[in-house]
Amino acid sequence: MQEAVKEIFSSNGIDLFGAVPFEKCIPANGRLYEKYAGVMKTVLIFAIPYKTALVPEDGYKMSAYARVYDYHKKFVPLFEKLNARFKERFPGYAFEGYVDHSPVNEKHASLLAGMGVAGRNSLLITRKYGSFVFLGSVMTDMPFPDETSEIKTCIDCGRCIAACPAHAIRERGIDPDACLSGINQKKKVSPEEAEFIAKSGYVWGCDECQNACPLNAGALTTDDGYFTEGFIKNLSAEWLSGLSDEEFARYPFSWRKREVIMRNIALIDEHRP
Repeated sequence: MQEAVKEIFSSNGIDLFGAVPFEKCIPANGRLYEKYAGVMKTVLIFAIPYKTALVPEDGYKMSAYARVYDYHKKFVPLFEKLNARFKERFPGYAFEGYVDHSPVNEKHASLLAGMGVAGRNSLLITRKYGSFVFLGSVMTDMPFPDETSEIKTCIDCGRCIAACPAHAIRERGIDPDACLSGINQKKKVSPEEAEFIAKSGYVWGCDECQNACPLNAGALTTDDGYFTEGFIKNLSAEWLSGLSDEEFARYPFSWRKREVIMRNIALIDEHRP
């Protein structure tokens, strides 16, 4: 069974995954969790790396996940392929794929599966790709051997805390209201927040805690064409304005419309010497 699951994941370019009993997971989406409780037996959790080796040339700071196409659109066809293979190999069992809106906390499931450690900045830090990964999960009523392990934490060196420009990393994770990534994604910002964005240089998100983490120092990058094809090498207000609505919608920042990221670019440009 394990070898068959490994082959299915591997044939779809996934080399970091694990299996966790559903009953050992904690809820994320309460409605779905209740729906599947007592029905689903196993959570097949996996990670997809998104950081490429490509280097931007525009001088703006931007979270690595935002310089590539929206991962949600990658997962839709991926789940179709995975679920089809799983159902073919294990007929009679159900398989349901999720990303972000999973019934269970995917980071917690990944930690139980031994896929990495819990960072002080609240992120999962994997052995191979560091914290630059997206998580997906497949719920199934197929029983699987329980190979869960004790949850491990990072080395707690404090570098992420020192690097955070918003001082948002607390004892129990990140304060979302203080985090720069939360601030520069707001539709409306206060004068103080606008100044913070301008000085930070970040047009979208923030990777400072990840970049400072020593466990990310040797993280491997991906050459997945989905992420390299749309990589934003030269971001500018002109480039954004010239994108068709269809192409703009392919990027993660599109959910806030053009106005927000265009505002951030303008604030940063005004602050530059």
